[in-house]
Amino acid sequence: MMNSENFSLVRRASQVGTLLRTFLQGKEVGHDQFGNRYFCERGKPRAADGGRVRQKRWVIYKGEPEPTKIPPEWHIWLHYTADAPIPENERKARFSRCL
Repeated sequence: MMNSENFSLVRRASQVGTLLRTFLQGKEVGHDQFGNRYFCERGKPRAADGGRVRQKRWVIYKGEPEPTKIPPEWHIWLHYTADAPIPENERKARFSRCL
């Protein structure tokens, strides 16, 4: 069983890998009100078999990783629902009132 010290070491090692990949291959796309920064791969992804390949997208959290602090406009971008995050002034409430 892993104790909290070992888990912290594994998490830190993965964060170093993410920072290295970001430095070498990442292009910053933007940031949110929580200070999280969003990245995608530089250049165009290529498929070996000619199929469709998505450009990788990721987030570097400010402070401790907390996925619940990703705003909806960035969540849809990270999950390939939109090509760009929706500007805050264009967002509409889906359920503005209860019927």
